[in-house]
Amino acid sequence: MEMRHYGDNPRSGVLVDFYFYNLMFCEENNFSYLKKSALFSIMKEVFVHGFEGPTPVPPEESLEFLKRSVLAHSVEAPTEGRAGVFTLPEVKLIVAFVGKTFYRNYSAYRLVFTTRRPVTKATRHLCVETPLMPAPLDLADSAED
Repeated sequence: MEMRHYGDNPRSGVLVDFYFYNLMFCEENNFSYLKKSALFSIMKEVFVHGFEGPTPVPPEESLEFLKRSVLAHSVEAPTEGRAGVFTLPEVKLIVAFVGKTFYRNYSAYRLVFTTRRPVTKATRHLCVETPLMPAPLDLADSAED
């Protein structure tokens, strides 16, 4: 993964956690090495697709990308380069897991991993009106009728 300084770089730390929990999901569900590798690659592609461009991808578009990727690894079609790695129950497990983890925290990932736009300085001229000082009371008119 070529990650360095993940201990003191918050972005790298978040990304390592992302990959770690994906692999833990595979372990908990007794996925084979082939299935672990496929899911790891899919999630890496989904992450890159969502956050590596000039602007972040909306979560709905990212979810469609995930569905296409999982489908490509779930249907046996050698002529199209598709290998049937995941079964239907495994696909349901994957979609539920990714929905509860990645997409529930999508806004946080977007905040951490998108490039910030430079702040432009705006100059505004303000005019603040202040009331005049009242006249002293000893100069007030004593003409009370």
